[in-house]
Amino acid sequence: YVGSVDHHLYALDAASGELLWRYQLGAVGISVPTVADGLDLNEGLLHALDSSSGELLWRNDIGRFGLVPAIVSNGVVYAASLEKKVLAFKLPP
Repeated sequence: YVGSVDHHLYALDAASGELLWRYQLGAVGISVPTVADGLDLNEGLLHALDSSSGELLWRNDIGRFGLVPAIVSNGVVYAASLEKKVLAFKLPP
């Protein structure tokens, strides 16, 4: 999984490099995506995608966030902002 300055998130096959799917973020995807529990999370407008299909499951506008990837632990997403804040919220069931 890789974010790009062309406003897309790409899923590539690790062995062949073949494109599996592409998702339009609507913003530059410069942070490293976080993959956990079958979700692919990309920051800014936090997108949760099905990691196998690229289908949008949900999204949340969490403001201006830095280059540090989100962290997922025990069903909670943690993300750090450029405003020196940390957000934590439960993943939907």
